[in-house]
Amino acid sequence: MSVNTVPNKLFLKIAVPIDQSEPSKKALAFARMLAKHFGSHLELLHITRTRHSVYIPQGGWIPDRDVDRDTQYLSAVCALMKAEGIAAELIDEEGSLPCDIIEFIERSKPDLVVMGTHGRQSAARLFVGSIAEMAIRNVHAPVLTIGPHVRAEAARHWAPRKILCVSSPSPSGVRLASYAKGIADGLGATVHLLTMDGWSPGGDKEAGLRRFWLELEQLLPGWSPKAIDIKTAAEENSQNIIRAAEEVGADLIVMGAHEGGALATHLSPGLVPRTLMVARCPVLTMHEK
Repeated sequence: MSVNTVPNKLFLKIAVPIDQSEPSKKALAFARMLAKHFGSHLELLHITRTRHSVYIPQGGWIPDRDVDRDTQYLSAVCALMKAEGIAAELIDEEGSLPCDIIEFIERSKPDLVVMGTHGRQSAARLFVGSIAEMAIRNVHAPVLTIGPHVRAEAARHWAPRKILCVSSPSPSGVRLASYAKGIADGLGATVHLLTMDGWSPGGDKEAGLRRFWLELEQLLPGWSPKAIDIKTAAEENSQNIIRAAEEVGADLIVMGAHEGGALATHLSPGLVPRTLMVARCPVLTMHEK
């Protein structure tokens, strides 16, 4: 099994698509804390829609005031980051949303993408038409999404100490658990593993768990299984995930995501958006490669 584990230095480059919306400001606050902890370089990406200035025969071109306000805001944000000692770069390009954001992220190859989202759509289709949905489905870097129920003030001192990794006892679950461990090592955090019964290989829960631990021990020989607190859910649904997150006091949830079609690799479709709709902590998703 080919597995890419987390490098010793996490999140050297973080991409943050930004605008003046509240979800974007909240995401930027969490990205700021990560950058301070890991010494990350922040790429602040703003896509300006094609400008529509108005021409008046006797007055010439009247500039788009929305664009001017955006420019002032973005410059102020970048200056604030630099004043706090954070390496920040403002990238302001003209184009269309969300395709140009995805294209830029794929070219830049960041270690992490941080985005905010709202909860206006139905629970089953939280991301329809949103940039967050396209990023989770199409960006090959891990995506940290700040959902609608994550309090903005939580970002002020955010440094995850308890990570809930939602997985199945499968090869992709092994890779996800190893990634969660890498994050935990970088933050001095503890990993709590939530396994989903219904997706054990061959339907044999005990055999699936044994194979899972064997592969995990082979991948990470110096890591004792006791380092993970196992919790097993009888059914695969967002309520079990949120309940487990609350029980362990998780301040970060790590889950798998699928490229293109359904959002989840080894978990059922719709599980990621439903979790993001109600989660009170950020959710990090990553692809199986």
